[in-house]
Amino acid sequence: MKPSVLMTDPRHFQIKGGANPHTRMADNSLKTVDIKNVWPQWHAYVDALLDGGVDVYVVDAGPDLTGMVFAANAGFLRGRAEQKSSREKTFYPSHFMVAHRQAESPVFAEFMESFGFPVGEYSDALRFEGEADGYPIGSGEQLQWVLTHGFRSDAAVKAWLENELVKKPVVSLQLTDARYYHGDTLLCDLGGAL
Repeated sequence: MKPSVLMTDPRHFQIKGGANPHTRMADNSLKTVDIKNVWPQWHAYVDALLDGGVDVYVVDAGPDLTGMVFAANAGFLRGRAEQKSSREKTFYPSHFMVAHRQAESPVFAEFMESFGFPVGEYSDALRFEGEADGYPIGSGEQLQWVLTHGFRSDAAVKAWLENELVKKPVVSLQLTDARYYHGDTLLCDLGGAL
């Protein structure tokens, strides 16, 4: 199975809320995005992925959905590492913590549904920002599922992941440094394909 990634075109990217600590200046004012720099950088990255044999799927964002470039937050794909068809996997859209990103969930859900993935639901009481906080590390017998929580996802997601989605033990790590508000900003598995 060829590796693939979900990305969002950055033409509408801007810093809106500042919940991400990396979006603020030393004086706490919001940084700005220079689309003239972002656009060629993004395209160079897409080209590098394609040259490396990765399929790139691009979901379009409207002008009000300025944070969609952080597509790891789109949701969680149950069965993503399994050799199954899209109809045998299920996409669970994120329940975003920050208000300006909440309208992204139906856009990501519709996009995934257009590729044949069923869209699942889970308790609205759970804050969970998808594969930015719930993901596997390692491969084969060494594969370990991780949930990071504390800033954007709830610790209670662990039971849902273990019992309903991955059906395996999940290591739960509480994030305490706001610079690492998602697990994918702290941990990155470079060990190869699952």
